[in-house]
Amino acid sequence: MEIRKVYPGIYRRIKKITSGNTILMGRRTYETIGRPLPNKENLVLDAEKKPIAGATVCGSIDEALTWAEKQGKELYVIGGASVYAQMLPMVEVMHISHVKKDYPGDVYFPEYDKSKWQEIKREEYDEFTAITYRRNSKLSPKYPLGTKRKNFIASLKSESLKSSLKGIPSGETNQ
Repeated sequence: MEIRKVYPGIYRRIKKITSGNTILMGRRTYETIGRPLPNKENLVLDAEKKPIAGATVCGSIDEALTWAEKQGKELYVIGGASVYAQMLPMVEVMHISHVKKDYPGDVYFPEYDKSKWQEIKREEYDEFTAITYRRNSKLSPKYPLGTKRKNFIASLKSESLKSSLKGIPSGETNQ
């Protein structure tokens, strides 16, 4: 599913939020997009470190974080599932678009403890609900809160949302 064609509202929201900052994605996410995204620094995780024109390729999360920190911009993680899972302990803010239609798929956003996140903004759209969450608890000592935040940008289908929001009544999942 290519977000900008199926959900242009989500694409516009991602574009606005990440403009002028740094985005981090895995190699498969990059290949799905097919090109570096404009008006932002593009970091691509690839253990083989195959060069990509218009993007910086990093071999590990630590390498990507070191590079991003030197740029002095906010870091936005845009996928895929493995990158989300590795970065979840380090992220301070999640900008999640909860899509209202189910799509077949085998890749899901990692489960997270909803009690550790506070909803700070909600925007309703016809096809999705955009929710911004801020972490309630302190981050791991290895990744202390810094001057530049680490953020998630994610789009979840309603089926994956059910498994992600453990202990939340179904009426609150915007199905």
